[in-house]
Amino acid sequence: MLTGPVEDPVVGGTMVELLDTIFDRLGYCYEFMARYDMVGGKRFPNGSWNGLMGLVHRNELNMSGLGLVMSHDRFLAVDISEYLYLDESSAAYVRPVVGSHVDGFLRPYTFRMWMVILAMVFVTMMSISLIRLGYNYLIRSFKMNDSPSDTEDFQRQELLRVTKDSAMWTVYTLLAQSTPKALRGDSIRLVSCLWLFGCLILASVYRSNLKAMLILPRVSVAFNSLEELVETGLPVWVATSSVLHNAAADSPDDTSLGKLKHVLYSVARPSNVSWGVSDLVAGKHVYAGPKTSLVPILHSTFSQRGHCVIYIMSEGFLKTAMLNFIFPKGSPLKRKIDPIIVRLREAGILDRMYRRGVHNATECLRPLTSRPSNDARTLDLGDFYGVFLVFFGGMTLAALAFVVEVSIG
Repeated sequence: MLTGPVEDPVVGGTMVELLDTIFDRLGYCYEFMARYDMVGGKRFPNGSWNGLMGLVHRNELNMSGLGLVMSHDRFLAVDISEYLYLDESSAAYVRPVVGSHVDGFLRPYTFRMWMVILAMVFVTMMSISLIRLGYNYLIRSFKMNDSPSDTEDFQRQELLRVTKDSAMWTVYTLLAQSTPKALRGDSIRLVSCLWLFGCLILASVYRSNLKAMLILPRVSVAFNSLEELVETGLPVWVATSSVLHNAAADSPDDTSLGKLKHVLYSVARPSNVSWGVSDLVAGKHVYAGPKTSLVPILHSTFSQRGHCVIYIMSEGFLKTAMLNFIFPKGSPLKRKIDPIIVRLREAGILDRMYRRGVHNATECLRPLTSRPSNDARTLDLGDFYGVFLVFFGGMTLAALAFVVEVSIG
């Protein structure tokens, strides 16, 4: 990580600690060569290279000061060290804003559970209706003479009345409203008691879950995979002549990686990383590259601002890439440095160095569905928009029903 003036930058980060460890062991002194327009390097048709690869390939540098992602062309052009880390490509973007769930009143139960509740209402209503109709039929069957209750019109009206009373009683008790009348009959009371007990459980669970669902924030992620990224059409910045940039340029158009090249923002733009990071934080583009390079950005932005401002998508691509130091062909440094890298890697010291160098990124690497910050979230007006919508919608429907009844009646 480079900070300070371009002419005399301050070099920091995990690689500095690793290089200090290696060269202290060898008894060597070393010097950095930093250029803000530096790129990884791409091979040209005449066999020459640009960027960092070109400097090492032409023996202008003894080795790279950071681990580079290896490709087949790079492997053939230079000598590489033992791998430092196994990495993958990913993308970072501005962290989404926390919002409210308008449908929060529906979230205490899943759609499947709502269907189960609807089926329970229907079964209870039909059970009460059938029991009441059965009682009335038994009473009429004991009568010896014809009466108005035997007419077809009376039976139809009785069916409508019983069904209406049963439906209203079932719904009233579920919504914890007072019922217009108590249902009579031992069998009906048994069914009613079972339904009342079920309503108590459903209402208690709903109320407790409703509070949690209203407090739970809504996080709308722009993308979480390469396929989703290319579908968004967001501009993507990739370091020019990097492995990812070259892989996207050489991929077929019908692949996700091939579609990425159509949204690359790095063409005819500055190639330095500091420019890419500053506009990433400003929300002007997506930043794509090795994940081990994206995590330090999370660390530095969290250290500066005290909260997470960007996120990294959870699904990587171009997986199992190796990060290696590169040397000119035949360099004696490779034979001296490789055993040290192996011992540091197998002892877990490399991973410890990396995690210690990006410890503030831990908070920003948590899933976006979890609590986004350490501050307790308070409810605002937006959390109740869904409840208000149901209330005003119900009042509107009731008013329309009343007007229709008055007009027809």
